[in-house]
Amino acid sequence: MNELLYLLSKRWTTEVLFSIQESNHRFSGLKENHDISENMLADCLKLPEQHKLIVRNDDFNEVPARIEYELTQTGKKLSVLPDQLYPFAENETEFSAGCK
Repeated sequence: MNELLYLLSKRWTTEVLFSIQESNHRFSGLKENHDISENMLADCLKLPEQHKLIVRNDDFNEVPARIEYELTQTGKKLSVLPDQLYPFAENETEFSAGCK
């Protein structure tokens, strides 16, 4: 559980996973949508790929290289969980705007 929470708390990870879930599969599209550097995005995609939440597809034989990402079945199962957390966070908790 702690490892999953750590993964999801990493900067850009949830935003990128949500974008992939919403059919933004291309590396260039993810980069543009989030105003993120190529290096940061590449780093951000490594952990979800290692944990088999996303799969990288670069087998398009195109120039320039085309890279796309898709959620795996495990990633799809995970992607529905935040929808259940949002109502809880909104209605059941009282977090301050910042950390103390």
